[in-house]
Amino acid sequence: MRAADIVSDHEIRVGLSVSVSGRFQLQGQQALHGILLWQSHANAQGGIPSNGGMSRPVRLIWYDDGSRVSRTRENVLRLIRNDSVDILLGPYSSSLTMAAAEIAEEYKKILWNYGGTSDEIFSHGWRYMIAIASPASDYLRALPQWLVKQYPKRCRICVLYSSQWTFGWQVARGVLESAPETRQSVELVPLDTPLKDSDAALSLLLDISPEAVMLAGEFPGRVGNHANSPALANVGASCSSRGGRNRGFCFSGGAVGRWSARAEPVGTWGELPNDCRTTL
Repeated sequence: MRAADIVSDHEIRVGLSVSVSGRFQLQGQQALHGILLWQSHANAQGGIPSNGGMSRPVRLIWYDDGSRVSRTRENVLRLIRNDSVDILLGPYSSSLTMAAAEIAEEYKKILWNYGGTSDEIFSHGWRYMIAIASPASDYLRALPQWLVKQYPKRCRICVLYSSQWTFGWQVARGVLESAPETRQSVELVPLDTPLKDSDAALSLLLDISPEAVMLAGEFPGRVGNHANSPALANVGASCSSRGGRNRGFCFSGGAVGRWSARAEPVGTWGELPNDCRTTL
């Protein structure tokens, strides 16, 4: 349930603004289900130990923000002012997390951030936010080094990134910054979303002739779905058959290590270094 009708001082009140509708509803619902599972597990163990050795049950108070910044602000204010939550969890996405962090800073309430990874969040200097994820620019920063160790002859990397918002660019920038250390070349190609026609992307890829292709950023339908879409499958198939050399596909921003079925992968999920794996 959402907010409880009666709030007990004996309980630990955990609050969050979460997207169960709107553009982030898939990730928001996944986050909510995970937090509900944690609540159920904690209460099954007798609650959370507090000062004095007494365990207190967890009550989760959440409100749907509809994937909107304005409603996120309203929800966070309500959680702090009206519900007097003991623990404040952040929403999914960097834009909503930024909105929540501003209010948390104003009210000096610690915000536990699990769903916002834009580099701006980490460089803002907020004192009341604790983040458990790496900045977006670090997501695939170690991948060029891994590629050159596993496949020394694959030195041309192409990163297709979403031109909408900054997340895709930041992921791509991390690859660009680390590649010179291994003498690899990196080509960054911004893509408008949604990707309706693969012809333009295909033409660019064939000109670049990359040996590893990464897709970074948020695309409608999520990257995992696009990994199996006809548009990207055609791009992968054409690149893999060009000149008789197969190309590897690595997808970021939701499905790192999920490979195009029609392009020979340069690795698998289990082979990727730990700091190159992510699900958002």
